[in-house]
Amino acid sequence: MSVAINANESAQAPVARGSAAPIPVALIGYGSSARTFHLPLILSSPHDFTLHTIQQRPGSKSGPDASARFPDVKIAPTFESVFDHLPKGSLVVITTANATHRDFAVHALDKGCHVVIEKPAALTNEEAESIKEAERRNGVVCTAYQNRRLDGDYLTLLSLLRPSSSDHPSPIGAPVSVESRFDRFRPLRKGGWREEKGWEEGGGVLWDLGAHLVDQALDAFGVPERITAFATSGRDASHNVEDDFLVHFHYPPSAPLPPDSIAPPPGTKLGGLRVTLSASCIASKTDEEQIRWNVCGTRGSYEKRGLDPQENQLKAGSTPLDASFGSYGDSDPLSIRLGRLTTSAAPAAVPSAGANGATPVQPLLTAQDIPTLPGTYGCYYQNVARAIRGEEKVFVSTDDIVRNTKALLLARKSVQEWRSIRWDEA
Repeated sequence: MSVAINANESAQAPVARGSAAPIPVALIGYGSSARTFHLPLILSSPHDFTLHTIQQRPGSKSGPDASARFPDVKIAPTFESVFDHLPKGSLVVITTANATHRDFAVHALDKGCHVVIEKPAALTNEEAESIKEAERRNGVVCTAYQNRRLDGDYLTLLSLLRPSSSDHPSPIGAPVSVESRFDRFRPLRKGGWREEKGWEEGGGVLWDLGAHLVDQALDAFGVPERITAFATSGRDASHNVEDDFLVHFHYPPSAPLPPDSIAPPPGTKLGGLRVTLSASCIASKTDEEQIRWNVCGTRGSYEKRGLDPQENQLKAGSTPLDASFGSYGDSDPLSIRLGRLTTSAAPAAVPSAGANGATPVQPLLTAQDIPTLPGTYGCYYQNVARAIRGEEKVFVSTDDIVRNTKALLLARKSVQEWRSIRWDEA
């Protein structure tokens, strides 16, 4: 499901939950993902959560000694020992290597705990289905950490595609083509398991950045009819781990355009949306030049450059408790802070198609810069807490986990077989 955000309220501020006690949290792993993303967000919601346990192997080199920063928190040396003192109904957050996600998640769910799994939650369709089944049989909450649904640029795009009022139709109209990129300039490999492990062990950029882009595309546009994909190791052809991918989602012809369509005329069926997802580690452009979104529709287009600021803000020590969190700063270039919205003329200003075979007059286009909505990573764990308490559903369901896993595996199959793969293909 998509996240409804009210830009006029402070959605990230911690909210008291009455007399409900904070939910104990066990953090599995203490690497960069745990320290950069999960801990700051969890600690920003003290009314919802209390840190109970951190699992860190003795002598682990993935991060500093957790006990030094959290002397009052239990430090468990193994995953199994986490459950020696963890209350039933606690939240277990899994941030370890991708290949461990399914086994750890199912074990925690079977212990009666709720679970957040770093993406990708599963590496096979069978793993994804087993996570969904474990959630069902234990009556608990399980979700994947797809924080990029709360990026400001993605929220801005959704607001343009799905206006809150029917009196104001989408300025983009029916989408025709979507380009979603997550490029970086890292010509030298930095090491670590993500750049050293093969596909079967959860390594490579398709499992990493691709998991985010695929999730956003499926959330916004639904499942495609076919998938065509390409992936390679652009920095070193002899290296067995992909660092560059291009994935096309091909959709069937659209439903008939609504009565308020300017052009093409109402009732027309479009030839089918094409969504292109890509990431490269050798995209030699500055941050303000990197294209993040390029979306074209029957009424207009939206282009956004640069990445959402929240990751860098978290790395710098900012949290959702800070008033400016999620928004670009004054020092950020305007080319990053603003998106470019191009729209066609209002219906009354568009001449009718020419009569008696005359050439129709095409709608005129105008362009303007528009602000980017604030990102709202703080909403992620607030949603998890409310779901655990039965107040709402999680943003990212286990059905989404199954769907995302299938899409990534079909993309990989397309890479291996050099052909388009139908969504319903086994």
